[in-house]
Amino acid sequence: MQIRLRPIAIALAVCYVVVIVYSYHVGFTMKVSRVYRENGLIENLQTLLLALSAISFLACVRLKQFTNRWLMYAFAFICYSLLVREIEIIRFDIPASIKMAMTGRGRTVIFIVVFAMLAYYGARNFWPNVAAGLHFAKSVRGYLVFAAAASMVAAHILEEVTHWRYVTYLEEIIELGGYGMLLLASLPSTVSRKATVTPEPAPSEHVGRLEQQVLA
Repeated sequence: MQIRLRPIAIALAVCYVVVIVYSYHVGFTMKVSRVYRENGLIENLQTLLLALSAISFLACVRLKQFTNRWLMYAFAFICYSLLVREIEIIRFDIPASIKMAMTGRGRTVIFIVVFAMLAYYGARNFWPNVAAGLHFAKSVRGYLVFAAAASMVAAHILEEVTHWRYVTYLEEIIELGGYGMLLLASLPSTVSRKATVTPEPAPSEHVGRLEQQVLA
């Protein structure tokens, strides 16, 4: 079954516009700034998109959508890194071991270990990985990744150099759009589905059946 990006992109764009209008109305007309603050609606949606993107990139490896698995693992790790940055895991009622692994030194150790593994595998197959990266960069999904990266950079610059009253809202909205494009880039192009196929009879069988019909 083939997955078409255009209908999904249109649906995400419509949802994105709805979130912009709703969050602006709630945040600035109704004066409820929590909608675009920490752990608000927009940030929770960012977390959801990043989690789905990481899972989708890993699913591409499972479904063998791309010949280069290292690239998909690298993108999944980037999504995980952004996810950990966005979410405040301490607020959740989860085991202390998980909190330790996703915050502070535990998070740093995991980042170092995973980055070292990716770097080692990338260096071991350097030229194939470079070729795969260049091929991906020239595709529609590559353009989406570049657009997502540009959105995140723009949001960061906006936060650092501007003190406008809407800056936090705009930063979160721009990041949300970037994470949506990242999700589109992560979606597999096809999903295989097992089907029962009846084998075609051999040519000799066709001839034999015709002879039986004629003699009958």
